[in-house]
Amino acid sequence: MSSSAPVLTYTLFPLSLSQHLFHVSLQVPAHASNTLSLSLPAWIPGSYMIRDFAKNIGQLNVKNRHGEAVPFEKKNKQQWHVHTQGQACQIEYVVYAFDLSVRSAYLNDEYGFFNGTSTFVEVTELSKSPCRVCIERGGIDSTADWQLVTSMPSVNIDEDGFGVFECENYTALIDYPMLMGTLLTHTFVTSNIQFTLAFNGTPPIDVDRISRDLMPILDQQVKLFDDTPPIKRYVFITLLAEAGYGGLEHRDSTALMFPRWDLPLIGSSVERSNAYRDFLALCSHEFLHTWHVKRTKPEVFLQPDLGAEVYTEQLWIYEGFTSFYDDLALARSRIITPQQYLSVLAKSITRVLRSPGQFKQSVAESSFDAWTRFYQQDANSINHIVSYYTKGSLIALCLDIHLRSISDDKISLDDVMRVLWREYGKQNQGTPDDVIEKIVLSLTGQDCGAFLHELVHRPGTLPLAKSLDVIGITYQERSASSFTDVGGQQHADASSATLGIGIKQADLGVTVTQVREQQAGCKSGLQVNDRIIAVDQWVVTATHCFDLFKSVITDGDSNTKSTLTVVRDGRLLQLPVQASAPILDACELTLSDPAKFERWLGLAPSC
Repeated sequence: MSSSAPVLTYTLFPLSLSQHLFHVSLQVPAHASNTLSLSLPAWIPGSYMIRDFAKNIGQLNVKNRHGEAVPFEKKNKQQWHVHTQGQACQIEYVVYAFDLSVRSAYLNDEYGFFNGTSTFVEVTELSKSPCRVCIERGGIDSTADWQLVTSMPSVNIDEDGFGVFECENYTALIDYPMLMGTLLTHTFVTSNIQFTLAFNGTPPIDVDRISRDLMPILDQQVKLFDDTPPIKRYVFITLLAEAGYGGLEHRDSTALMFPRWDLPLIGSSVERSNAYRDFLALCSHEFLHTWHVKRTKPEVFLQPDLGAEVYTEQLWIYEGFTSFYDDLALARSRIITPQQYLSVLAKSITRVLRSPGQFKQSVAESSFDAWTRFYQQDANSINHIVSYYTKGSLIALCLDIHLRSISDDKISLDDVMRVLWREYGKQNQGTPDDVIEKIVLSLTGQDCGAFLHELVHRPGTLPLAKSLDVIGITYQERSASSFTDVGGQQHADASSATLGIGIKQADLGVTVTQVREQQAGCKSGLQVNDRIIAVDQWVVTATHCFDLFKSVITDGDSNTKSTLTVVRDGRLLQLPVQASAPILDACELTLSDPAKFERWLGLAPSC
């Protein structure tokens, strides 16, 4: 940090645990402007939805160096004008922090977590100025033993991590999430990077085992780019909760949310559960974003306006490709077996099969509409949108196999990722919408414009059966065998028709969570949040409702109707439901050539 540059100094500490308040003060040096514009972002990079973080700012006041009030007014929902006449001033405010998510700020008796987008106001006229950050415990007895974890460069910190940090400007300032509280931490080194795991609380989680499992996965992601990593240190901040799942990437850290008891416990020798493998894949996903999103990014994200939506059609590249590589890294590092990877892949395909929206929206449109249609989903979303994450990952799969096929296995999607990094991310150059087409042409000499246009810009199915056959996998679509059947290897007899709904257990009966259009449940008039309590004279529970639907609704003549007894907003309804044709909405993948598949995974030598 240059000694001659004006420095903004932020000080933050927990003000009240019970009221969930952080106190923040900002020391602004003398400056050239008579009026300063203060603002808080409306959205956080990586999460494409207007969240209006300024709504949680309260008790704002401004004083000069003599302690006298400085006049200011609020101009709109997220901006204030302060009339400083160029003099130094101190700005103080409180932040209400009670959003238990990776996107905002949260404070309770156990820990505090925050992103800079929720806590640190920007001084527009000094946005390029260096920032010094002082994080204190506050005058609360119960925080005396708290620790602080962040990847922000430190200047002077105590043994618990509290103290002074600094970064080059406001853009950097808001890219360092912080976790303070009673913490469980563990540090390890792999690929010449120091990694820190930080969890809130002190549950008996086996952090040694987690770090051992993560190391080969992280090594795979570093190896993918075949270059010196752009970081020396990385922090995994994990917010443990009873339930919840998510992640948000930052330049050299990530904030995750995960159910605490789905992680391995000390002394447990059980095999990796599906839930724990999901955690490893989540870590894999967010770490890959270190290159792919945080440094390599669309042109419009190089200097985004954080006060309004910023639109791009490229999220299928950045989230879709990352979703392809997150699970693939687990297979390449042998954390999961090839058969387990096949099951994971089948589940991804099944999610798309059960999304009627795939026939109405392309992944390019899904990317562009992320701000509204993807991040603000409603009861009908499954019928009119498609996920640029999930379908984007399958496009990445098809593209990888296509590249290998046209290049005699000399070029793969790995090569595309390396070019993206070296020619765009590493050079701080944003990517245009046709970047993948351009890179493929440069690598193979072949124009894949028509191929990509069909996959990316048109709704509809992907050539999965044909693509997977190339790498030794047989693709099959079948009916679901239960409400918990998410695709993969079939463990029970497939049913004939189902209602085409999703459910969850209720105190009495089951609650409808999803209604897919043109299927029996939709035709009967079922709605999301309806509670089905009986089929004909038989009471429904989550454990047997699928078999009950199958036996009562689909037995006999297809013209025979059954009756659903439904509670809707306090009203009791009788809805007739009629059998329909079997629904092939589950994917099953089997190996036709295991050796070929293992070569594609990189686990066996090429011929």
